[in-house]
Amino acid sequence: MSTKIVIEEEEYVEALEQIIERDFFPDLPKLKKQTELLQDEEESLAWTDTMLRVARTRDNISVRSNTSGSGWDQPTEQSVETDLERDEQDQSAGGDAKALMTLNHFVATHTSEDNESFNQLQEKAVKDHQRRYHWAFDDDDEKGDPKLHLLADGTWISREQRRIADEACASKGEMPIAFEH
Repeated sequence: MSTKIVIEEEEYVEALEQIIERDFFPDLPKLKKQTELLQDEEESLAWTDTMLRVARTRDNISVRSNTSGSGWDQPTEQSVETDLERDEQDQSAGGDAKALMTLNHFVATHTSEDNESFNQLQEKAVKDHQRRYHWAFDDDDEKGDPKLHLLADGTWISREQRRIADEACASKGEMPIAFEH
């Protein structure tokens, strides 16, 4: 049986996702945060533009926005990096031990419920196969050469059946094969 720790499918996938993101895409959290900030800025610009249009059409009053047009010329806030670094430190300090493992170590020591049930089915299929074709897997030295003792139905020839077959071959002029004891 397996010595791996079996965990729920969702937990297994989340842990894999965290490890892969940490090891192979270390800048991804920063990029996600920047994308989120840009989307928030675009939404606020769209809202500001809508409010400006409403104000112009209602009162014909000129209202100026405090934000610039595109948002690309504004520097990224320093607090974003600091918050991100703080989040990463909190995760590594208080996070699961799984988050600190390498991908190879995690996969070697953990498995999901689905993987474990598949492994059990696979083991059962292998045992059934070995039971059905036992003659191919048995390591019994007393049986001699398997090619000489195998019958068409997949069973072994007995000593008595072998002696009868050897005598039948000898009567046809063929040399009987000595049976090893």
